[in-house]
Amino acid sequence: MDVPSVIAEITSTKQGNSPKYDEGHVALTLITIKENQPIGRISLMKKVGLKEASMKTLIRRMKELGLVETDKVGGTVLTEKGESVLNEILKRVIVKQATLKSIGWESYGILLRGGGTLLRQRGVLELRDEVIKQGAERVLIAVFENGKIELPPKTDDMAMGNLLQEISEAFREAKEGDVSFFITPQDLRLALKISVKILENVNVA
Repeated sequence: MDVPSVIAEITSTKQGNSPKYDEGHVALTLITIKENQPIGRISLMKKVGLKEASMKTLIRRMKELGLVETDKVGGTVLTEKGESVLNEILKRVIVKQATLKSIGWESYGILLRGGGTLLRQRGVLELRDEVIKQGAERVLIAVFENGKIELPPKTDDMAMGNLLQEISEAFREAKEGDVSFFITPQDLRLALKISVKILENVNVA
């Protein structure tokens, strides 16, 4: 399933109207419904941080694509297709809060499974620019390869202090060839938006 295309459809401008939500809101809505279903629209609005008109539009578009079902009494639940879209995202990226004390960051970490290929194709500077373009103030990219952590373009272990250890502890589940992105501010919606954009890059690469 082409998840970025599904999310792009939900966030697209239609009849001249651009929705007041982004890819991060879509992913966060899927996660919130999954964790709280069935959930009413008011509760969903509060948890996702959208106003009523925007949430109505988002739910309507998700319903049109068969991702959710709504019941005026019970609330909103994910369909099998909605579960598949969410599972595809969570299978390919892991998002979690991460503290990098050695550089004073309270951040979100994004682990991209098999992201080493994308890093080699696009380069660290291009990927860093893409993450900044999506709204991050700062980004640190690390790749797990050859049994250790590298901070491209070059890693000076002596100058890193505890940073490499902190990255390792943040993503103990990392495997050979995975890439991590640490971003500030510590904003889950932003981290999810960046995750979707990274997956778009994977599809294009």
